[in-house]
Amino acid sequence: ISRPSSRWIMKLHCEPTGKRQNIVISIKKRYTTYTSTRKIFKGETLTVDNIKKSNFWSGSYKKSPNLVPYGYIAKKDIPPRIKITENYITENFLINLGDLVSVELKSDGLTIKVAAISSGSANLGGTIELRNINTGKIFNAIVVGPGNASYY
Repeated sequence: ISRPSSRWIMKLHCEPTGKRQNIVISIKKRYTTYTSTRKIFKGETLTVDNIKKSNFWSGSYKKSPNLVPYGYIAKKDIPPRIKITENYITENFLINLGDLVSVELKSDGLTIKVAAISSGSANLGGTIELRNINTGKIFNAIVVGPGNASYY
C-alpha cells in the first residue's frame, strides 16, 4: 500500500489467475465548522442567531479545530457565510483590559472594597493585574465575577 496525498493505492494480486490490479481508495474525514449567517460586527457576541454549524468531508489529514465559538466575541467584522476561525474571535472575558474593577480585600473578618483599573483580561478564577485608582499601586487579584475581583 502506498499513500499519495489523501488517497491510498492498494495493489491486489490473485494467485490462481495471476492477475494484478490497483485499487484507489480515498479516505475522507467529517469535520464540523461554524459559519456566519449574516454580517457580524466587531464586538458582537457569537450566538445561534448569527452563526450555524456545518459539516463537510475532507480528504486532507489535518486535524479539525476544536473550536465551538458560541459566546465568543468578534475581534473584527465577519462577512456573511465565512468560516469562523481563531483569527476572527476572542474569548468573552469577565474583566477586560482597562475595565473598572471592584476589589474586595478580606482579612481577619475585616472587608475593604477598593476600585482599580485592569491591566489585562481574565475569566472567572483567573489572576489579573490591577492598579488601584487612588494610590496607583499595582497588585494581583482573582476574578470572582463580571467587574469583581478578590485580593488574596
